[in-house]
Amino acid sequence: VVNLTFPAIPQYQSPYQFYWDQAKKYRDRFGADGGPNGQSWESMFIRDYGQDYWAFTLAFSKSVNGIAPTEAGYSASKKYGDLIAAYQNQRSNPDRAVVRLGFGSLDADMRGISAGQVCGFAARTSVGKTWALATVEQNCMPFYGVLSLSLEMPGLEWAERALAIFRDVAPEQVEIWAREKVLESQAAGFVTATRNVLICEEPVHIGNLPALITQARQRIPVRLVMIDYLGLIGANGRDAYERASTIGKTLKDVAKSPDVSIVVAMQLSRAGGDGSIPVTLDMLRDSGVIEEAMDFVIGCWRPGRNTSVDAAEQMAL
Repeated sequence: VVNLTFPAIPQYQSPYQFYWDQAKKYRDRFGADGGPNGQSWESMFIRDYGQDYWAFTLAFSKSVNGIAPTEAGYSASKKYGDLIAAYQNQRSNPDRAVVRLGFGSLDADMRGISAGQVCGFAARTSVGKTWALATVEQNCMPFYGVLSLSLEMPGLEWAERALAIFRDVAPEQVEIWAREKVLESQAAGFVTATRNVLICEEPVHIGNLPALITQARQRIPVRLVMIDYLGLIGANGRDAYERASTIGKTLKDVAKSPDVSIVVAMQLSRAGGDGSIPVTLDMLRDSGVIEEAMDFVIGCWRPGRNTSVDAAEQMAL
């Protein structure tokens, strides 16, 4: 007779048991009706335990394609309930409301620029792209923090233009005030009104833009980023087409990641002529990816520059 004695099999608790238990509690409590603001129980669990859970999971597992499980990966997919709750929060919260340009007819048609959206002002040289952006800056600065990237115009010239718009005078008048050494007193109201505006005149690479926005938010509540102009943003690529494509693909991601609205000036190709004819999308320079990245494109032209019309008609235009 042979007696076989098998060793006792120890009972080990799964290392994930704690998170399973917590997830079950959330499901049982919020599964039917959802939590505050209609959030799903899954979203609430990830909100409270996601960072620890994904860090714990990463220590025990590795996916076959080399992509580590992360909270960001989970958040990439959302349920409609989460999106509806977020939409209501955005539209009902004055601090997160859409950005409006301050041009009545355009704002009525566009219904504002939401965080994550990109709006382009497209025009030929000397038509008024910088003036348009500076005007949008002033229309928005009472309501939102604004970060303006003056990549083409030196900061001093941008300030001159902005002050002239604010005081409704010609830029030449600002220069006269400076020569007479009365500029600081003349600009006192402007300086106060622009306390939530930051100007960056240094070269910026598209890859560094999110960090720049984060740094600016330590000083002002940035909601709107202005870029003058698109072609001067640094980007990697073998030629102008590749660089423009990189900027176009990345700009949308930049707007969505730091949760800002972006307004950018864009140069038209020679198809735009002298800037006196209406703008069409096929006039955009370098890459069709730029067009795809834009949620809105506003064409700017000056019909009064058309040499084929007589002087009286030019004055009327």
